[in-house]
Amino acid sequence: MRRFDTLFSQLQQKQQGAFVPFVTLC
Repeated sequence: MRRFDTLFSQLQQKQQGAFVPFVTLC
């Protein structure tokens, strides 16, 4: 379960990293 939690955290960070430039572009 710990590994899944870490994976989810990394996924969230990736989404934020892709979302920030998108907002800046707009």
